[in-house]
Amino acid sequence: MTSYDDYKVGSHPFPRHDIDPAKKILDGEDSWLLKYSEAIFAAWLRDKCAIPYTELDTFTTNRKYGAGQQDPSIYQDILLEEEDKGKPEREGWYNVNWDIFSVAPKFKNVVVGMMENQEHDIVATAIDPMSGKEREEQKWDLWMKSLYGKDFQQIDQNLGIRREPDSFIPESYNELMIYEELGGFKLKKEYAIERGIDYTFYISDWPEIKRKMIHDILDNNCCCTKDYVDKYTARVKTRYVDPSRLIMQYSRHYNHRNSEWGGEIVPMKITDIRVVAPDIPETELRELAQKYQGTNNNPSITIWETDNENSGAGSLSYKYDDFWIDVLDLEIKSVDSNYKQYRTDQRGERHYYDEEFGYVKNTETRKTKVVNTKVVYRVKWIIGTKRLFDYGYQYDVPRPGKKEVELSYHLYKLPGRSMISLIQPNLDQIQLTWLKMQNAIAMSSPSGVAVEYTSLTNMTLGGKKMDPLEILTIKRGMGDIFYRATTHRGYVNSPNAGKPVQELDGGIGRSLEEFVRIFELNFNFIRDLSGINQIADASSPDPNQSVTGSKMAISATSNALKPIYASYVHV
Repeated sequence: MTSYDDYKVGSHPFPRHDIDPAKKILDGEDSWLLKYSEAIFAAWLRDKCAIPYTELDTFTTNRKYGAGQQDPSIYQDILLEEEDKGKPEREGWYNVNWDIFSVAPKFKNVVVGMMENQEHDIVATAIDPMSGKEREEQKWDLWMKSLYGKDFQQIDQNLGIRREPDSFIPESYNELMIYEELGGFKLKKEYAIERGIDYTFYISDWPEIKRKMIHDILDNNCCCTKDYVDKYTARVKTRYVDPSRLIMQYSRHYNHRNSEWGGEIVPMKITDIRVVAPDIPETELRELAQKYQGTNNNPSITIWETDNENSGAGSLSYKYDDFWIDVLDLEIKSVDSNYKQYRTDQRGERHYYDEEFGYVKNTETRKTKVVNTKVVYRVKWIIGTKRLFDYGYQYDVPRPGKKEVELSYHLYKLPGRSMISLIQPNLDQIQLTWLKMQNAIAMSSPSGVAVEYTSLTNMTLGGKKMDPLEILTIKRGMGDIFYRATTHRGYVNSPNAGKPVQELDGGIGRSLEEFVRIFELNFNFIRDLSGINQIADASSPDPNQSVTGSKMAISATSNALKPIYASYVHV
């Protein structure tokens, strides 16, 4: 086993492509595929890939902010003193609910909702010469029916032939051209391809994949899928790929169309590894489990000598059977050089023969030709080991041209910061304001009165001496107040002394208005940064807003979200 840190240092070069193709698919410590897998993994750990390894923490943080689940300790570090953290007392800041109050999920749902209502049909158009000829024949056949339709009907009537009438007959040449531009001359194979693609999206559950991709673009400015053939049903499908587990060669193109390799880290259970790689001994699988205990949600086993086997007579299972192990699933573009030798016989005919790699012989009757072919290799590597499985040539490779190949991974990565990353400071301010408002409410006093005590002492009502508290009880019950306006010597109290009982307002007072203004300010900042205005974000619209103004606001939001939707459409 080799740890992750060992791949961050040292030399892990990429092997050469100009070797014997037969040696590229050999197993062992010097395997070409193993060297390539280690080189790719080392490049990822050293931030030389499309999505750098050191950005994974940022990916996780952005996703938490986007879901409104960021760590509350961020705000505890700001509001609490170091010595107060973790105390059980409920004083001051301990009276608040530290749960996250976030509007980020709402804004994301608005974008997802807008884009879920938009979809595009894929149109297949054959461009080969034979299809073009067939389409031309359909067009001129329809034009002939337009010119001589009545004559054909008369002939059919005389011969007793009944034909189904055509759904459309152009009345002029211009109508014929318009009909052609609208795709009227559709070939049967084009219909079949379109229905096949629709079926592929259906069995792949594309609506769910679409939602996940839009969330990824909003959170981290990238999204990815992979095309594959189900090995059990032999059906073509596509699936979602988590960008945080993607390892792909860096490219200057947003769609990474020229990346030479790509793959993803796929967790696999040890029970599944036994099936696909039965030659791995149990001692090595146990070592793998020891390395991965406590990670990938795997439990810890205390004593491996006795606790690793399940109890019971004849038990064939181990306690680490359900351990998740990281496997790197890769695709690598390469160029295979095949040596061909053609010989000219006595009749002057040429015959081609496969020759040994690197063998060149050029004479009058024998010539060696090197045929270079672009191919894609597949390999699954148990990270940190020398073990490979399910490796060799990749099947069903997309070929945009006869001599070109594509990877099954489709990554689109926008430049700059994502929408969630841009609004994080405002989300922090909203949460801090929410906590401060809670604290202000918890620490505020209720409404009360201020009493000038001497004005209520020595009061006698109906021959009964009244205590000041009894007079306040009458005040609360009846609203009336009795007090003494003169001193014990009969002098009138100073008129500047004020009322004997003054009402005191409770609550947080003007602080509430300040909190509301801070909320509104940050909400407006989020709208400005995201491009989702108040008309589109499901807030209360302005009743004075005109219909035309509302349409313009919705159009402005759509323009701001076009790069996000364009990324999805491209994938």
